[in-house]
Amino acid sequence: MLELVRALPPDQRPQTILYLASGDHLAPLGLCDLLPEDLPCRLIMTEIDVDVQEGIAEVLSDLQSAGCINRLSGGPAITSRSGTRGWAGKLGSRSFSIELRISDPEPAAPLVTSEMLEEADLVISHDWSGEPLGNLQVIDEYLQAARKNSAVPPPLMIEDLQAHPYETDLRPFSPIASSAENYGHRASDAGPGRHGRVELGT
Repeated sequence: MLELVRALPPDQRPQTILYLASGDHLAPLGLCDLLPEDLPCRLIMTEIDVDVQEGIAEVLSDLQSAGCINRLSGGPAITSRSGTRGWAGKLGSRSFSIELRISDPEPAAPLVTSEMLEEADLVISHDWSGEPLGNLQVIDEYLQAARKNSAVPPPLMIEDLQAHPYETDLRPFSPIASSAENYGHRASDAGPGRHGRVELGT
């Protein structure tokens, strides 16, 4: 992710990032550090699992303890099957905000809508489902949502392509970049779908 965004002129780098089916992954927060210092950064995370909010709060607390962020504040926990919870802080001298949106799962509900695209400068799809077709579904829904808007849709970035055998199939959607830097992901040492302590890489 960093390589692709760093290649953009500073005034074209995303300020509002939409992270679909995010889990408690905060990797896109690293893109905020590529913005000009006077610009705030906003991360919108969508999920159906209300329990991810505790993981997000834990990671942010660890980041603050490690000195990576400061002035951290957070809103009240979501106590129902849907709702919104926010956090805010400073990443160096830059302000950031995180908005977690939990929606009650509905059959055939899209992961991305035209209204979501209107808010974002960049859309990121993590390997959310663990299955090869997961990101292809995101591409389909993204294109359908984009057709409903008259404005140019924000770019779509997909993570972890090399974990599945369809990298060649997605090459027409280039550019493709591999990260040569520490990713800052969480250790998955507690079994499938579970996470260990946060890895605070550089």
